[in-house]
Order: sequence, then C-alpha cells, then structure tokens
Amino acid sequence: IISTESDKYSTAPDITCDKEGNPHIVWSDFMDLDPELDSDIYYKYYDPHLGIWTPVELISTVSITSSMKSEIRIGSNDAIHVMWHDQTDYAGAGSDADILYRYKNPETELWSTTAVVTIECDSSSWDVDFVIDDYGHLFVTWSGASPVAYSGPDTDILYRKFVGAPDEITLTILPTEAEVDEDFHLSWSSSQGAKEYHLYRNTSSISSIAGLDPYVELVTSSFSDRLTASGNYFYVVVASNDYGESEPSNVVHITINEKQQLFVDI
Repeated sequence: IISTESDKYSTAPDITCDKEGNPHIVWSDFMDLDPELDSDIYYKYYDPHLGIWTPVELISTVSITSSMKSEIRIGSNDAIHVMWHDQTDYAGAGSDADILYRYKNPETELWSTTAVVTIECDSSSWDVDFVIDDYGHLFVTWSGASPVAYSGPDTDILYRKFVGAPDEITLTILPTEAEVDEDFHLSWSSSQGAKEYHLYRNTSSISSIAGLDPYVELVTSSFSDRLTASGNYFYVVVASNDYGESEPSNVVHITINEKQQLFVDI
C-alpha cells in the first residue's frame, strides 16, 4: 500500500520511473495532512538505498478547493514535474478549474512555487497530459471550454509549450570586503526557464523581498557594482519569467570601507 498515511479516499494515481528504474507516484487524497477538508495532490517515491517508500509530500500547497487528476513526469536532468487541475483562485486564475504545475529541483530537492499553466483560460480546464523535451521544456495538452483562438463555446483540445516558474538560484559575491569606489562582482547560477533576473540590495539583511524594488534587472547571470558610501550591503537575486518568479536566492553581503589615505597632511 502506497497511501499508508491516509484513512480517507485515495484516487487517480499516476506513476513514472526515473533513470535508475525507481517509481515515483502522485495521487489525489482527502487525508488530513492539509487543513482544508478537500482533496489534494500527494507524492511519494521508492528510495532504493533505504528499501522503503519515502514519507508523503503535499504538492498542492496553495489549494483551498479540490485538486484532482495529477500527472507526473521526470526530465532528463532528473527534475520531477507534476501537473493537476484545481479550482482554487490562485494568482488571478479565477474560480474555474485551471491546470497548476510544480517541479522538484534534483539538486536542492526543493519544490518550486506553483505556476498556472492555463492562465489565459476563462473557463474550466481539465484532463491534462504533458511531455518534456531534453531542454526541460514542457509540451502540455488539456480539455477546455475557453473560447481561445475562435474555438467557440464547446469543449476543445488546447495546447501550449510551457516552461514554468524558474529554478531557485545560488548567489556569490567577490570579494566580500572592498573600499569605497572599488568594483566588486556578483554572479549566480543560471536558472532554467529564466527570462530575466532581479537583483535586490539593502543595508540590512534581506529575509523577504516584499516591499523592496529591484536594484537592477538583468538578462545575464552576473553584475559588477561599485558603492560610494561605506557600510554593510546585502544582496539577493530572483529569477523571473512570464509564469512567475523563483524563490529568492541565498543572501550575500559585502563590507565597504573608507578609502585608506596614502599620505597624511602635516
């Protein structure tokens, strides 16, 4: 039994295998791990090193209504991709059923923020299916009643190429101490699907970017800065595309000292 944590209805499983042949499963369940009394999407995989199924993970964390009919795929880089249909009014999607998406980064083992695949659709979408190419691009098809491209009010089969919200990234800074008007360099790991990067700077540590404006917006994964006042400065970077933003990167900081005087007036 896979759904050992559940004493409620467990339905609509989907399964795939990674490159080592280990199974990964998603399903819909009414179990009590989520405070809302509705169905949610859960995930497990078989750990061959421990010889057991991993503890259950809640995927549909943003959902406050029914989450149903999940699909799971694994990309060539071992990232785990999950889609499902959900009636939650999330990110401006409306109260109709939409296709939602998350992926698990194989390096950090963290799940991405949730993205809405069917953001343009103003009527319900369901029966999602998708495949992934070697570049990590997702090709998605689903049933929908939206009047997209003059399809009329009847149900149609819709399609899009989708990349989802970007991966979280790692930021570095060199050196970590400099003088006023001296250049220093920030760089970060490139993020799959990123369209641009928003770099934030503050004079105190950054625990959240809420209320902060980007210091600079870039399409490259590096930036050189120079400061005119001494003090401590903190930076984070966020990857962005049309479908959302990554979680903020790690925080880095630099100490800026006043210039050393080479000569002293007598």
